[in-house]
Amino acid sequence: MSDGLLTKYNAPEPAPRRGLGKASLFAVGAVFLFGVYWVSKHQLGADVSGYTLNIESEPAGATLFVNGRLAGATPLAVNGLSLGSYGLRLEKQGCKPFNCSVQVIEHTPILKQKLEALSTGTLQVDIKPDEAEVLLDGELVGYTPLKLGHVAAGSYELLIRKTNFDSYSSRIEVSPEMPLSFSGFELNDKIYAMMNSTLKSEPQRVAHYLDLGHYLFVNDRMDESVEIYTQGMEVMHTALNFDGPGYTGSKIMSDDEKMLEKRLRTEDEARFAKELEKHRGWQHKDGNLFRQKIDEAQEQSTRKNIASWAWAERTGQLHVQNRNYDRAARVYTEHIAAAPAGSKDLPLAYVALIQVLLMQRDLPSATENFDKFFALYKDNGEAMRACGGSLYVYHDHLRKDQDRMKVLQMSERALRRGLELAADPAAKSQCQFDLGTVLIFEERAQDALPLFEQAVAGTQDEATHEARELRLADAMRRSGRLDDSRTLFNKLKTSARANTRENAETGLNFIEADEARKLNSKADK
Repeated sequence: MSDGLLTKYNAPEPAPRRGLGKASLFAVGAVFLFGVYWVSKHQLGADVSGYTLNIESEPAGATLFVNGRLAGATPLAVNGLSLGSYGLRLEKQGCKPFNCSVQVIEHTPILKQKLEALSTGTLQVDIKPDEAEVLLDGELVGYTPLKLGHVAAGSYELLIRKTNFDSYSSRIEVSPEMPLSFSGFELNDKIYAMMNSTLKSEPQRVAHYLDLGHYLFVNDRMDESVEIYTQGMEVMHTALNFDGPGYTGSKIMSDDEKMLEKRLRTEDEARFAKELEKHRGWQHKDGNLFRQKIDEAQEQSTRKNIASWAWAERTGQLHVQNRNYDRAARVYTEHIAAAPAGSKDLPLAYVALIQVLLMQRDLPSATENFDKFFALYKDNGEAMRACGGSLYVYHDHLRKDQDRMKVLQMSERALRRGLELAADPAAKSQCQFDLGTVLIFEERAQDALPLFEQAVAGTQDEATHEARELRLADAMRRSGRLDDSRTLFNKLKTSARANTRENAETGLNFIEADEARKLNSKADK
């Protein structure tokens, strides 16, 4: 039989034997023919090619098994059958299996069978994370979120799984009377659990917030990502507390350990803004939504903390480090507006604001805020000295000579007022040194000389004393007192400090250059 159901029998032709007569040959032939007839009659039917059984089903496409062996899909003609009884089975998804016995006769009619639909129910799996595999009895049926209709009623082993998550399994019963739903919970994220545990054990380490925020971001948990980044910002704007959570205590930790933690914090702060900016433009993610949520979170943090100078100072410094001068200026401006009246930190906020404005080369705004500052704190010697001693550092940010001179004049004005009010010898000495430095930048070396001499006389610390003597020697050189300058530089060349010796050597080289220029000038005349 074809299709592998039965094996067709063909008797081999016997080889003739020598020495037989014609009668013997005739007898052998007769026996052979009878044998073929008998086999054909009893195994293949009257037709040596066998009989055909035609089977149809409604719906079509049912799988047919004949005597337990796969025959094909309906409608199907099974050829090469012999007469007799056969066991048939029809199977189709969504239908009850059909079993019957059929008798193959010479004129077997077409077998048509309508399959009875199975009772079905619905299964909904709407849990997190998305794209988790859903399997029934080991067969993958889809990915979350998933809703399946027409699930054959019965008992199944449900398995929900995804890489890096704990799997969920349950024995379920699908019935047509009641929809079956799995929702309102989520698979335990093993990676998240590990990272969150690390964060909780070291809550002052900003890097943990960056790492967890990134993991949530790439897994489309945008709101959670923004929340973690926001927490990280709050931590970043808070000074390290070695007696706080995550540390063994300031008395137990070594200086090297503390230095390491401070260095890590500095590195994390520098990384933070870069990470946020990178996620704002992340490919295949809604960068606008992330930017909007982060900006909203930053605004909320600003509104909550803006009256605190510790917070404003830290936030402004971070913006400056990342060259976000506009944001830094806004933080300082809003702090000045929000800080309690009479706050001792307000002068520092004004100075920080003026510095940022000079970094932006916004001289009009810097001048306006300096005038406000001077009017408010002209009787505060410490504030005047702090302002004057910091502003001249930024004069070279300006492109025009007259603008640079304007900054130096503001610095000189604040320092002279601070010097008038200085009572503490150390503060007075520092103010004299800063004022002398400003005058050097203004090319007024002759006026700077007495200030440097006074600053040197009032200095006790040896390293600071040498640094100020170097500046005094340079002022002497600029004033034309080359011999005095050479004498002081030669003295400083014997210092135990390599940096002092190198600077003194440089000063002596300048003196030689100055003398060479004078000789050349006389020769030219």
